[in-house]
This record gives sequence, C-alpha cells and structure tokens, in this order.
Amino acid sequence: MKKLKKAFVYALIVTVVINGIGFLAAVSNAGLESTITDFKKISRITIALFFIPTFLSILFYRKEVLKE
Repeated sequence: MKKLKKAFVYALIVTVVINGIGFLAAVSNAGLESTITDFKKISRITIALFFIPTFLSILFYRKEVLKE
C-alpha cells in the first residue's frame, strides 16, 4: 500500500507541474479567458496522458533494472 501511495503522489506532482507549466504558457500566448475555455475542453485527456504513464512507471519501477 505504501508503494501505491508513493506512486500516486509522485504521479500527481508530475501531472500538476506539467499541466501548470502548459497552462501558464497558454495564458501568456492567448490570454486567460481563451486558455480557460480551451483547458476545460482538453483537461481530461491531458491529465490522463501525463498521469497514467507516470503512475504506472513509478508503480512498477524496479531498482534492478537500472543497476550497472
């Protein structure tokens, strides 16, 4: 359970950071109102695209894989 919670927290942090940077970049390019409208349309898919792979990679990570 501890590994599952750790993977969830890391995946959540990565997802929030990546989406936050993208949101700020979009605000600087198109303005706040347009960005909010666009983000509401595509937020579910972008969160899934960043969250699910990160969560699975952290959950199934094994130290033996990267040993030299």
